[in-house]
Amino acid sequence: MKKIVLVLLLSCFLFCNNSFSVQYKDIVRVGISDNDFSRLYYQTATVSATKGFQVYDKKTGNSLFEGQENDSLKIDFGCGGISLSSKGFSKKNITTPIGVKPLKDGLLKVVGLQRKGLDALYKGEFELSIYNNSKGFNIINVVDMEDYLQGVVPNEMPVSFGLEALKAQSIAARNYTLRPREKKYHNFDVCDTVDSQVYFGANATNPISNKAIEATNGLFGLYNGELILALYCSTAGGYTENYENVFLRPCCSREDARAIPYLIGKPDYKSYAFSPYSSEEEIEEFYKASPDSFDKNSRYYRWDVHWTKAELTDILRENLKKYAKSGFIYPVFEEADFGELLGVSVVSRGVSGKAISLCIQTDRECFEVKKELIIRKIFTKNNKMLNSANIVIKNICDEYNDLVGVHIYGGGLGHGVGMSQYGASFMASNGAKFDEILRHYYTNIAIGTYPFWTSKKESVAIDFASPTKKGVLRFENPDLADGLNLVVNGQKISLDADFLMNNESYSLDKYIKAQNHIEFLPSNEKIKVWVEVYKQNEN
Repeated sequence: MKKIVLVLLLSCFLFCNNSFSVQYKDIVRVGISDNDFSRLYYQTATVSATKGFQVYDKKTGNSLFEGQENDSLKIDFGCGGISLSSKGFSKKNITTPIGVKPLKDGLLKVVGLQRKGLDALYKGEFELSIYNNSKGFNIINVVDMEDYLQGVVPNEMPVSFGLEALKAQSIAARNYTLRPREKKYHNFDVCDTVDSQVYFGANATNPISNKAIEATNGLFGLYNGELILALYCSTAGGYTENYENVFLRPCCSREDARAIPYLIGKPDYKSYAFSPYSSEEEIEEFYKASPDSFDKNSRYYRWDVHWTKAELTDILRENLKKYAKSGFIYPVFEEADFGELLGVSVVSRGVSGKAISLCIQTDRECFEVKKELIIRKIFTKNNKMLNSANIVIKNICDEYNDLVGVHIYGGGLGHGVGMSQYGASFMASNGAKFDEILRHYYTNIAIGTYPFWTSKKESVAIDFASPTKKGVLRFENPDLADGLNLVVNGQKISLDADFLMNNESYSLDKYIKAQNHIEFLPSNEKIKVWVEVYKQNEN
């Protein structure tokens, strides 16, 4: 899901002095794709709004045009710039970003763009911007974090999964927006597709998921005072996987990712005895059967795929060539080198039994394929990749021991790292609260507010929910500040230098409510602060 822009809003400070309060407000820049989610760059588009709109130059702030309710703005790309035209207005060869704001609390739209069969509508504003002047322009929805999440959560998780599961999803989505696995985009933070998180705007929200977002307002998953990488997938298949066994280091590296202590594989059911050191026989028994697990209700919990030898030969020859330059097929495949298919076998597995390396054996070569996503893409059926790499491979031979087909038994849908959404649904339906769900899938995490450094010049305000009506102020004080002053729901608290030197936390329980507002006053030295409403290592 993307660098979050923190906008500073100045307001009168609570006390009688000359300082100001800085309200940190998360703003998300979302690249809007076309109807089939295949394009983020446009050559032409038309935008409008339900109650009229204002067009302005984002560099200077100068207004360029104001459209009425039934007006529209046509945008065309050419010669490295964009041209704007509307009723009685025209401007050409623009290279600076252009803003489009709705009037009178209206909603913006891209004419002809639909989501879930409805016209796509958007809160916030649009930015029309050029990054690569040979590709076209981007339509970027600049929107508040919580409004963005309203368009994400019900489209990433069915609302039928239950309120507590939706709360867990809200926190995971909030984390992933600020801390994605990779920062892919230069002109915006996230896109609106599965490449980030599915975002359908203001016309695809739901009251139940909105309630979950509000109930977890301002809360994140934390580990040692940092935002966690809150990966999630549809169905883990009964056992989650270690992060490093699935992903690479970011920025196009071909090295395995470093292990992340809170993203470790574990049984998705506390009583199951399957271990990281299981034999092939135990792994086969696990994925060919349907043992009880939290995500057992998913239709993708167990599945199987079969190919004839001839069918799979054609598929492998095509896909090995297609992904030959990925860096995860050894030796590099050339079409003439394939030979006769003799069988397929798993070389190495992750802790869940997930295949992370396998051998495609021909009479000429063993083609080793590494990494779960490439494995899934190589073994397609009806032009669809495997649901997951949690697989058991059975080579089917005739009476002469010659290969005639390959059968794969599998479990789960997706990468299997972090939270299983179907597992979250099961846990919620059996009484688990959102924090229990998150702590099950992300080991030893805390849940709290965004960690930030106080300012020397302005006060900093945060708003957040606390379902327990409890909270612990945590801080890091490397510069040995001589004090920290804050106001919790109207109550002033002062912590002196000795306290900051000898402690790492301060209980706020007697001040905390269901919804909270805290202002941190200017400090001589910056202090890193956050509030945990569920402490790390608390079970």
